[in-house]
Amino acid sequence: ITYTMFAITLWFGPYINYAVGTRLTMAISALGYLFYVGSYAMETEWAIYAGGVSVGIAAGTLWPAQGHYMIENSSPETTPRNVGIFWFIFMSSNMLGNIFVYFAFHGKKYIGQTTRRTAIYSLIVINTLAVISFMFLPKSATTQKV
Repeated sequence: ITYTMFAITLWFGPYINYAVGTRLTMAISALGYLFYVGSYAMETEWAIYAGGVSVGIAAGTLWPAQGHYMIENSSPETTPRNVGIFWFIFMSSNMLGNIFVYFAFHGKKYIGQTTRRTAIYSLIVINTLAVISFMFLPKSATTQKV
């Protein structure tokens, strides 16, 4: 479901980004990710499916907007460095998230609701910070000149 929605929305993502603006597109898309993470707190099948749809749509708009924002704020000389920094941060989140879950779940035969909720609420806090940070990103250099 997620990747189907991602593939469909990706066709429209650049147009949405152009119509709404890069920063607002990223903030709204991050809300889709927030809904996805929050759907796991409900622990119902329909919520998780709805979250999967939400994150697929959000990804289809977020990725083009992030790329657009990064290119707008990079020169030809700094683009490789900025892309490298982005990918380092993006990939390190996989490692840090798994380390967190390893220690949270370590030694447990069953993962109880309290442990699950701790992991989910931690992700919700991180996601909320992402939404807020997207809202306060500076305008890109090309937007400021217009």
